[in-house]
Amino acid sequence: MDGKVAQHRRRRKTCQFALTLWRKLTRFLEYLELEPSSNLAENSIRPVALGRKN
Repeated sequence: MDGKVAQHRRRRKTCQFALTLWRKLTRFLEYLELEPSSNLAENSIRPVALGRKN
């Protein structure tokens, strides 16, 4: 029973996440000239990541 409950919670959390981003997703699909890119996020964390040790 615990496995089914955990699976249901994960599915629910995934659906909530998708619904939260639904407006952005549909905007992306409406304007095909937009490209998904993580460059802005990567560039903003780069100074922090470069200072870390492995």
